[in-house]
Amino acid sequence: MIMEADSVYQFQDYYIDREKDVFLPNCSNTDVPIVIDNGSWRCRAGWSNSEQPDLIFPNCIVKHKGRKDTQEIQWIGNEISNIETSRFQLRSQFDRNIVVNFEIQEHIFDYIFSHLGVTGDGAIGCPVVMTEPVCNPPHCRQLMSEMLLECYGATKICYGIDSLTSLQHNINTANIDALVISSGFQTTHVIPVLGGTIDSPMTKRINMGGLHCAIYLQKLLHLRHPALAIGLTLSRCEELLHNLCHVTGNYQEGLQQWADDRFARENNVSVQLPALDALAPVAEKKEKKCQNMKRLLEHHSKRRQEKLVLEQRKLSKLQTVQHLLDNDDLVTFKREIEGLGYQSADEFSAVLNKQIEIVQNIQDKIMQLESKINSTDEGGQSTGSGKHHSARGGVPLDEWLQQVRNERDNILDRRTKRQKVKTEMSKRRSRASQERMRILTQLAAGKATGKFDTFGQNDDDWNIYRKVSRDRDSDSEQELDKLAELESILNKNTQRLKTIDSKQTQSMKYMPLGLERIRVPEILFQPSMMGVDHAGISEVVESVLQCYPPDIQNRLVQNVFITGGNLSFPGMAERIRHDLQAARPFQSTFNVTSAGDRLLDSWYGANNIAKLAADNNDCFITRQDYAEKGGDYLKEHSCSNLNFSV
Repeated sequence: MIMEADSVYQFQDYYIDREKDVFLPNCSNTDVPIVIDNGSWRCRAGWSNSEQPDLIFPNCIVKHKGRKDTQEIQWIGNEISNIETSRFQLRSQFDRNIVVNFEIQEHIFDYIFSHLGVTGDGAIGCPVVMTEPVCNPPHCRQLMSEMLLECYGATKICYGIDSLTSLQHNINTANIDALVISSGFQTTHVIPVLGGTIDSPMTKRINMGGLHCAIYLQKLLHLRHPALAIGLTLSRCEELLHNLCHVTGNYQEGLQQWADDRFARENNVSVQLPALDALAPVAEKKEKKCQNMKRLLEHHSKRRQEKLVLEQRKLSKLQTVQHLLDNDDLVTFKREIEGLGYQSADEFSAVLNKQIEIVQNIQDKIMQLESKINSTDEGGQSTGSGKHHSARGGVPLDEWLQQVRNERDNILDRRTKRQKVKTEMSKRRSRASQERMRILTQLAAGKATGKFDTFGQNDDDWNIYRKVSRDRDSDSEQELDKLAELESILNKNTQRLKTIDSKQTQSMKYMPLGLERIRVPEILFQPSMMGVDHAGISEVVESVLQCYPPDIQNRLVQNVFITGGNLSFPGMAERIRHDLQAARPFQSTFNVTSAGDRLLDSWYGANNIAKLAADNNDCFITRQDYAEKGGDYLKEHSCSNLNFSV
């Protein structure tokens, strides 16, 4: 699809829930063929009486070791919930588009037949229609036939080229002349079809497919946005490739258009970037780390205490026997130590002393663990800015800073009020100054009478002292320290809050995807852009046509057929028309058509073959053919390779 200007694209991140993996009911009807489109990236399988494939899954497996070296865990197809997390453990049976690893292919067949509900006594007992690559080597076909007929017990099998089955589904292939352009996950083919039969010697392959396009897009985005390299995985680049990229009719004109700033702004697509966990506050991470450390220490302490109880029981039993020796009950003591397996009193004493030492060591270790737990608590409280950070708890940083600001403002208000009182006291006619002088005068009058000075013996005297004392108006050191601490907290964390807000704002920015939208699909026509010494699709098409005389060329170009998932880019048919018009003679005619569903038409075409040939063996290799003519034997039909078996 082509996104509109100023639109925002959000990653879908394709995940699979293993618990929702569907298994069809058991089926024992041996007359219904199983249709398998064995693609190099996606496999599509189902019964021929189904309108749609019953099973679509990634055609790969994941194997990795379990907790024990002898234990091996294996996931197949849709059992792989996230391809990206297992990218380096993916295993495929394909070398480019040829099946070479038949051990993995056997696992794939097990997965297919179990999900389709195939039942049987060690055999599937039904026909199989399966796609294969262009010019599949006879040896690979022999191993595939051997596996299906001998290992799985298929009654008969039929092979068809995936791109030709797609052609059969869209156009009647009986005696047709066509030029098929097909591109898959790792390869692209240009296939001439003459009289409804593939012309294998003139078929050309380009080692360029959807995987190479995704890798090229990933490299471009990593170079332009190196800080986002972790988030721009290959799976996400594949998603951007198939949803946002398109092909231009003329690449040079497209480059000139994108060179215009106004055009670039209007046609850029903003891709919303994934949230990064690195934006989490550092202090919260440290606090969580302290909590995990404390939890681990408490677990160790609990295990030590359990062990201490067991060792103390052993020590108590030994001490009970020792009391017999202390009470001079030698007969009973000797009987008890012999019952415990000791030969003499010296051996028993050595074991007792060792047990006492074991108990003491465990107690010391428990004390050390408790000390570490206490220090961890103190460290967690001191993280950030003293006790205020520990008091923060789970309160968000902005709310906690507002509480600190309020506390600081209260202290400043009290200081302002005290300063106001000081100012009034310095004025002779102020009420506060007059009250102070009155009290001092009364005190002086009491002293002048010569009476014994008892000031200070009553609590009321100290209230008078508080009224006349100037020191009460001064700021205490504790309050000044408190104010300095709050100011320090605000200075540090306010800047930190601004940094976090800035990072979060940046995380909400959108990555523009502009010129890459046309540049990446262009490598199918110009592989040299990626550093690959290959001819592009248009050059190969022209090269194939030049192998035929003009009359056959004209017949071929009347049915130029485009299929394959990697040719699903918008504008692909227009680009093929543009390049054909430049290569063909003046005023010559040609026709370019595309598959209705470039992803599923191969399965639909194979399903058509299964339905048409279900009652006869015109397209199927039977068990008798396999036994008489060899495993590499191929029964030819309109959608098959040519039989080169000897």
